[in-house]
Formats: sequence, C-alpha cells, structure tokens
Amino acid sequence: MIMRGLWRLAKCERAGIAEFGSDLNHFYASLAPLIGIPLAGAMVTALHGAWQQAVVGFLARLVVVLLLPVAVYEFARLFGREKFWLRTATALNWSFWVLFPALLVAAFFGAILAQCGLGITVAELLTLGIVGLYLLWYRLFALAAGLSVDFWKAGVILLVSSVAVLIATALPVLMGLGPQMTFPSS
Repeated sequence: MIMRGLWRLAKCERAGIAEFGSDLNHFYASLAPLIGIPLAGAMVTALHGAWQQAVVGFLARLVVVLLLPVAVYEFARLFGREKFWLRTATALNWSFWVLFPALLVAAFFGAILAQCGLGITVAELLTLGIVGLYLLWYRLFALAAGLSVDFWKAGVILLVSSVAVLIATALPVLMGLGPQMTFPSS
C-alpha cells in the first residue's frame, strides 16, 4: 500500500493519500528508517573515534526528522484539519523514498544531456535542480491532499518546515559542532 500511495501521489492523484495508514503504528513505521539509518551511521562514525560528530550528527538528524510531523500537526490544528495530520505526516515520512527513483531518472536524463554536448557539471546541476523542484512539488501536493487544504496553505507549511529544517541542519555546523569542512585548494 505504501508504494502504491507514493506512486499515486507522484502521479498527482489526491486519492493516493488514502493508501497511508492513519494511526500511530503506521506513523512509527514511517519514522523507523528515518531514525534507524542515521543511528547506524552515527554508530559507525563513533566506532571510528569521532564521538562528537556521531552524537551531534545523529541528534541533528533526529531533530530534522521530527520537525516535519510537528509542523504538520501545528498547521493542521491551526487550519482546523487536525484529524488528518497523522496520515499526512506518515505519507510525508515515506515520501523520502521518492528521492531514489527520481535520482535514477535524473541520472539518465543528465547522461543524455551530457551526450548532447552539455557540460557534465551543468547537466548534473540542471538535473539535480529539477529533482529538487519535483520533490518540493511532491511534498506540496502531499500536504494539500493529506490535509485537504488549498495549495497556498500547503505552501505555507512547506515553506515554514523547510526553513526550520535548514536552520536545524546548519546550526550545528555554524556552532562548530558538526563535521569539519575542508575544501580542496586549486
């Protein structure tokens, strides 16, 4: 049902939201990989001796993962659509997996663009930009379909949650707690 729901939402079918469960067990199942994968990564990082990076990285990812459901709940409550928040948050958690087929398609089109003479860097940036826009559209559509609100309200939720995620992601790095960034010299 999850794959069918993701596919139906990807085709802009509002009814695809009904494929996602609307109880806590479904919500927890959607959170499990979003928390489990970074936890495994943090454990590997810690085993290599970078404890601070492991802890900060995992906690930052945990905050980012939980920001979206909290934002969906608060806006659903604000818009009088509280009864729909759990299904919507569940669908948005699962929407992470749309990234992989989108990147596969983008790689194919990027290769075609490069074969047609476009520089590889430009082709990569163009296709990654298109994937990013599509994923934003996907989330916007899932929010509108899930909460049964118009696109303006869904856009407000998307904008606020995206800014919150950007801040939560950048803050540890800006505070010097994240991984040390090194850039190759030219």
